[in-house]
Amino acid sequence: MKDYEIVFFDVFDTLIVRNCRSFKNLWKLVEKEADKVLNKKTDFFCKRFAAESSFYQEGMMTPSISDIYSRLDYNERELKYLFNLEHKVEYSVCEPNYLLKNVFDSYKANGKKIYAVSDMYYSSEFINGLLKKCGYSIDGLVVSNEEKCTKKDGALFDVLVKKFSLDNRSIVHFGDNTVSDIKGAKKSGIDAVKVNSPKNNIVYLKKCNRSITDTLLFEFINNNLPLISDRCVQIGFETLGPVILGYCQWLHNRKRELGIKNLLFCSRDLYQTYKWYIKLYPDEKDDVSYIFISLKSLSIPYKVSKDLEHAELKELEQYNLLNEYIKSLLTENEFILADSGFGGHTQMMLERVLGENYKIHGAYIRMTQSFKNRTKANNSATAYLYNKTPSPKARISGGFFESIIQATHGRTVAYKKEHEGKIEPVFGEEKEDTLAINNIQNGIDLFIAEWVKRGYLKYKINEKMVGEAFMNLTFYPRREDVKLLSDIQGGNTQTVRMVEGTQFSVYNNPICFLRGLQKTYWKGGYLSNGFKHYKFISRIYVFLDTLYLKYRGF
Repeated sequence: MKDYEIVFFDVFDTLIVRNCRSFKNLWKLVEKEADKVLNKKTDFFCKRFAAESSFYQEGMMTPSISDIYSRLDYNERELKYLFNLEHKVEYSVCEPNYLLKNVFDSYKANGKKIYAVSDMYYSSEFINGLLKKCGYSIDGLVVSNEEKCTKKDGALFDVLVKKFSLDNRSIVHFGDNTVSDIKGAKKSGIDAVKVNSPKNNIVYLKKCNRSITDTLLFEFINNNLPLISDRCVQIGFETLGPVILGYCQWLHNRKRELGIKNLLFCSRDLYQTYKWYIKLYPDEKDDVSYIFISLKSLSIPYKVSKDLEHAELKELEQYNLLNEYIKSLLTENEFILADSGFGGHTQMMLERVLGENYKIHGAYIRMTQSFKNRTKANNSATAYLYNKTPSPKARISGGFFESIIQATHGRTVAYKKEHEGKIEPVFGEEKEDTLAINNIQNGIDLFIAEWVKRGYLKYKINEKMVGEAFMNLTFYPRREDVKLLSDIQGGNTQTVRMVEGTQFSVYNNPICFLRGLQKTYWKGGYLSNGFKHYKFISRIYVFLDTLYLKYRGF
């Protein structure tokens, strides 16, 4: 490419991309929030579209945002609110186009003069603010509504050249629109480069147009993934971060619906979720606790609860310690128990240990199997994912999911009372703290932090969309991802790899392969390594597993 001294850039869809994809979706976001705040149906999208279109129909191609709002049918208070809200939402959804950011930074580092040119109704002051927010420092900017001309016929380019006394023979312009950016620049004697739309960087999350918030989620992840160099961080950002955040939102609403104060997060699976919940909803911090509990630590107290009279002294001590520990965290006899997956065991055993005076509402990330025989739990258990129809995929994926999100402290095996009278957990062997798990959990943290930073917590995460993304990772993973994650410790032992036994071929040693399939914590990853057409085989495996569960009466 010719060594240009001056570089022009278009702004929207070139230097800047929107997390909502388009200006029309931006207006839908404004309408969604305005309807809620103003407590009325504003019909903002249609009115906003009609107001701007009316100028173009009259041949006025350069209206300002103030001109457009002068034709909106709202009272003065509503107009002021909507005007400010549109700017606020625009600011929140704009992200740097990271492919163009590299081009921009390269020219900047080489001392080139850089200018921006935009056919837009916003003021140059506001657009400059957007550019600065996205990390762009420019030498000048012209905007169509202030100069009363557009790029299409080259006039706005001429204004920019004249305004800053530039030589158009040493200028190159980057833009996404063939007519206004490419042909318009050439009419002004300026070389131009067509910028393609940002590529799809997402692997497991599928594009969904069920609602504007689904679009926001997809575009936000797609626009930010290029920033992340580590693949494990990307996996956490794309697939697990949205699940954990959506679960926190669901829990918060569930807590309000039931009118219950106390919320207990089970170890070890929900440690990271617990930390985020109290950050997202700090007003509830005093009523929310992380409890050290496991089926192992429950086993003796549960046994004692069935026959108190014949319990041994040490067993009775564990029963009393667990009761005292749980009750010390509660201010009421009714509480919500949050856990990763529902088989019913923890809730059922804890209900028995605490007795009839306590009522537990199970609130799970995913429903993993039927629980007909656990009547009490059945009547008070719901799940964020697969609540109405427990998914066989959710059951099969349990080991993989839990191994990735678990805290590294050991499994709780018993309880003891310290000298101060405080009850402390007794841990078993600690989980190996692998780099892959750390980076996946860092990706979860990064997603939630960036989502909240932009003011998006008010938007509900679509559980079907994010549940499908996690299942795509679980059952139809890329082989490169299986290779990255296969050595993660599975379950409660350091000796079992996530994808155990993948060295066996289904063709030359089918018995060993089937044993490995039974042993592995990540069935989809295992099948991915064993078969060329693994997606088809994974579907067959899920089907057969479903038939098996029906045969067993689950």
